[in-house]
Amino acid sequence: MSLDQDAPQLKPSEKALKRSFEEMFDPDRRGICTNDHRIDTNDCGIDFTENSPDTTTILSTPQPTDRLVQTYKKLKRLADLVHQGKSLAIHTNYTKAPKKERDPIAEAKKKMRSTEINQYDAWVAGTTMPTVDWEHSHKAVKLPEDKQAHFKQQVRAIRKIYDNSHITRTNTHWFMSNFPYVLPLIEAIVIVRAVRQQYVRDQEGTTERELIHRKDFTEMELAELETARGIIGVTTDILRKRERRVELDDTLPEIHPNLEFVMDLTREACGVIQFRVNMIHEKAMQYKEERKGMGFPRAKE
Repeated sequence: MSLDQDAPQLKPSEKALKRSFEEMFDPDRRGICTNDHRIDTNDCGIDFTENSPDTTTILSTPQPTDRLVQTYKKLKRLADLVHQGKSLAIHTNYTKAPKKERDPIAEAKKKMRSTEINQYDAWVAGTTMPTVDWEHSHKAVKLPEDKQAHFKQQVRAIRKIYDNSHITRTNTHWFMSNFPYVLPLIEAIVIVRAVRQQYVRDQEGTTERELIHRKDFTEMELAELETARGIIGVTTDILRKRERRVELDDTLPEIHPNLEFVMDLTREACGVIQFRVNMIHEKAMQYKEERKGMGFPRAKE
């Protein structure tokens, strides 16, 4: 399997909309506008909520046939994405996928009802969600066997909505009983997650280590890891070939006086991409330790 939000989806607004989620979708209640806002990034600080960019703005990744300067220019743009907290996988249009034009969010919306699309778009845009005291909001859950799997997906959806991996089954049952008008959003996120998972399964090449420890990563993190490693691998090969040429021909630095400078810049930009890989692994390991100590499962993308 090869390959983090769910991909032009709207970038979550850094300002709250004029109306809350209750005001927009609850037929019985009208909330008061607040100044609260949320930015939907995952635990690694990567914004996985953006849609795939249009074909004119998709960024190219280094290719084995690229010249050094060409490689650096591509890598610099990709490193800038990392600095901005954006997803390499999304902005390169999932370069490892066999169908590069696929847009997981667009595909998911084809499966949604109009109310689900409206609520999903409002949530992504930053609409303020109902405030919940999760510690004291519980309702016992007793479901037939054939309902268990879907309820598990609903739990994960509410964790996603509130960016809270500690929301439990009883929290979820209470929430859906008290805020039934949010059900279309919950179902929309369940659909998005299912499409993303299928999208990742359709791709190739996850490393053996990640196959063993896949539960430690979200689907989008796996996509991000593969994209980043592909970029690093090609760039490293290009640098090694160039270094080998310099070793064999000591006149190259004289012919190209900026050669070493460009190589250093390329290595530096490559290091930024490697930092993205390291950060994903670090956060995954932190969650693994938290699960051991607290007994809570991680909220998956």
